[in-house]
Amino acid sequence: MAKSVVIVESAAKAKTLEEQLGGEVETILVQAAPAKASYIPPKDHLRRERPHFDFVPEAKEKVFLDRLLACQGKEVYLALDGDWRGEFWAWLISGYWGTVVPGSKQPKRLGLTGLAGEALRESFRRVEPVSEEKGPATYVKMVFESYLAKHLQRLLGSRSGPNGLPLTYPSLTVLFLLAERETEIRMYTPLAKWKVKVKISSGAGDCILSLEEAYGITDDGFLRNEKEVHAAISLFNAELFEVREVVASPLAVPPPGPYHFMELLRDGVVQGGLSPQAVMTAVRNLYYGVELDGRRLGLITAFLPPAMAQEAFGLLFGKIREQAGKRLGAACLGPEISQENTRGAILPTEPALGPEELSGKLGPAEDTIYRLVWARALASQMKEARGELLAVTVAAGEDCIFQGSAKVLTDTGFLAIYPGCQEHELLAPPSPLAGAQPGQALRCVQVIPEKNTGIPPEYYSFDGLAADLADFSLEIDPMTVAMLQQMLDS
Repeated sequence: MAKSVVIVESAAKAKTLEEQLGGEVETILVQAAPAKASYIPPKDHLRRERPHFDFVPEAKEKVFLDRLLACQGKEVYLALDGDWRGEFWAWLISGYWGTVVPGSKQPKRLGLTGLAGEALRESFRRVEPVSEEKGPATYVKMVFESYLAKHLQRLLGSRSGPNGLPLTYPSLTVLFLLAERETEIRMYTPLAKWKVKVKISSGAGDCILSLEEAYGITDDGFLRNEKEVHAAISLFNAELFEVREVVASPLAVPPPGPYHFMELLRDGVVQGGLSPQAVMTAVRNLYYGVELDGRRLGLITAFLPPAMAQEAFGLLFGKIREQAGKRLGAACLGPEISQENTRGAILPTEPALGPEELSGKLGPAEDTIYRLVWARALASQMKEARGELLAVTVAAGEDCIFQGSAKVLTDTGFLAIYPGCQEHELLAPPSPLAGAQPGQALRCVQVIPEKNTGIPPEYYSFDGLAADLADFSLEIDPMTVAMLQQMLDS
């Protein structure tokens, strides 16, 4: 029986596929757009019909096209990435095939969810025709970009921006958003207010309280000027501090879902100390496959695949859940998470391979990213972290009220394996206020006046920039990451 043919854009992906499938497939590598598409205007412009294109082979890709045409009669799969480039190349190959060998079996689109285990097997069960919408949409974008470049050359005498940055629709949009945000920040007019805090000493240590009420001066803790600050301080400066009330309320922190690319990009930069391009490269390497004990294995699922079937997704999460139970005990497991939307979820393809099993076998960047992905996946199957939130009211004499708070963790839940979130401070020793009791005397050791000018607009985070780019129909894909990296380098 003839081998199936899988077309890929990466030598690493090809090698991993061949090793994982044990020689059941033949891979063909395409490294550039294999054909050119030309729009054929309709003869009757008044009729609405599907656009037609002519596909002309690229001379530089003759070797690839010759190998492709030699595959007639075989099952041909287009296993290109799910970004705009992968969809566009798949459309070009399918269109060229239909032009040269009309009536023959068309290549099928294979969305590789992962390059190992159930994720790989599931991919071959879910093939579909090449999209007739995504390719033409990219063609229109490229035509727009070409005209934009010509106009920029005519108007500016250059197609490059600061430090050689190519001026394209995505880069111009990012520059516009950044400039607009910079203007908002510079035009922000602060409204000065003051807050007064005190450092309090108790038997368990020092902590900070905020002034909430000062009789005749403020009932919300904000002071308008330095005169009011001095007046408020004079009300409590010689007074005894005493705990008046401690109110406990339940604290529950739900486990995070699996990583999606933007979150992983952010955490790779913020927590891992990597550059955006280094995160992108590490994600690709882990997806395409790494060498482990003489065998190539794709360690994570793709970040832009088609949605996984519920059955395959459930099987993979079953393995992840099993590992969480083995490593931390069945009592740590929480309810199974919803599997409604699986597109873009980044999961370990072999959850049994934890950071310890892979110690010393990955590059530094790949190790950092894999630790994040693996821990987050296991955490998604665990119980929520639970505890108490204590609101402590402290009186200073008869005229001033201070407020403080403390979080007390009683069940670490998912934080036992994934502390990398904004709630990680719960793992630190609790505030001395955690043991406060009504009637307890406290000692003020320092008064801390703070001038507050409000909250100006913030500079963009990765998440915020991605959300605003989505309004312009721009996704954060490998090309966008490379562009952002060039901006950062400049």
